[in-house]
Amino acid sequence: MGIVRNSYPRTISYLFILIILPAFWGCASWNSILNPFRKSEYEIFIEQQRQKKEALAAAEEKASKKAPDLTVKEYEAMGDNFLRQGDIERAYIQYYKALQVEPKRSDILYKTGSIFMKKGLPDEAIKDFQQILNDDPNNALAYEGMGKAFLQKGNMIEAENNFSKAIKLNDGLWQAHNFLGIIYDRQGHFESAIGEYKSAIAIKPKESIVLNNLGMSYYLKKDYERAVNAFTEALKIEGTNRKVNNNLALALSKLSRYQDAFELFKKGGNEATAYNNIGYIYMTEGKQEKAIEAFEKAVEINPRFYVRAHENMKEARAAADIKSQEKNIEPEDIPKQMPQSGTVKKDVPEPEWKEPFQKSCPNCHIVVAGETLSSIAKKYNMTLENLEKLNGISSEKILKAGTKLRLF
Repeated sequence: MGIVRNSYPRTISYLFILIILPAFWGCASWNSILNPFRKSEYEIFIEQQRQKKEALAAAEEKASKKAPDLTVKEYEAMGDNFLRQGDIERAYIQYYKALQVEPKRSDILYKTGSIFMKKGLPDEAIKDFQQILNDDPNNALAYEGMGKAFLQKGNMIEAENNFSKAIKLNDGLWQAHNFLGIIYDRQGHFESAIGEYKSAIAIKPKESIVLNNLGMSYYLKKDYERAVNAFTEALKIEGTNRKVNNNLALALSKLSRYQDAFELFKKGGNEATAYNNIGYIYMTEGKQEKAIEAFEKAVEINPRFYVRAHENMKEARAAADIKSQEKNIEPEDIPKQMPQSGTVKKDVPEPEWKEPFQKSCPNCHIVVAGETLSSIAKKYNMTLENLEKLNGISSEKILKAGTKLRLF
């Protein structure tokens, strides 16, 4: 009896195991026991987790993304390339970045100073040139740059001093000689001016600007034959220069070569312009009848456009009525009655700009129609995030033309 009682539970246990194991094998896999999800649900879960990780990684990459750091040489090369293309704003940005790495690079400081000169910001240029001189008091180019900046400011004394220092340190700077000649002309020291222009020509013989200025010195000195020769040489180098063409016409008229002067005026403008200009020359020389005749022809050719010719004709008739005496004329007086194509000026440095540049914000970009923050950032080799941060705006904002954006 004891044996029967002891074997019963054991038999039941075996039966229970035999019953349970087939249930596991036949109804579900072992994998199902370890994985509480069905297969499709598990794959969806894994895919969602993968997408979240990828999105997070992309966000982190975008947040940390910035324009690659370049070497000073690479920044300068990019600036030089933009400068050759005429894009001086972008050139300045690259030079500025180079100076952030090496702030005492005198050659790059000279370039930024020259850009400020072109922008019509001589005070900013002086700061850059002075920084060069603080480190190198014998830098001739820096003195030349200072001279140009002071000349642009109209400070002839400081301009003369700096150009003289530049030449003393390096007599081969043709621009310093040329600008010093301009200063001497304005002071009425024509012989000194002529000497400076000749020194510049000896260094740079094919520079039409210097030959034109030499011609102007001879003209002011009333040496018209030499003036004609100098202007003629300038036109051999740059035959399409309307300023030199006009100056030659004026010099020829002083030699009573009116027909030659008329042809040059016509070449530089049109027939109505030529008649008006030659008429004004006749008028200043007291030849009122010839002046009136020339003005009448100008009006006949272009009655509505050539208002100046009407005004000049009235003046000539009034002068003829009172039998006015001959008046002296200087080259600077001609533009008062003549169109801009006949302007007679020296080549004093003047700013020439394609895009606006605010004096109050020299490191800004002025938005033009169609631009976006993204395109502007790319233009200046910046990150979009940095441009947004500097200006406190979002890339979703629509930019209005004329808006100023800080670049650094």
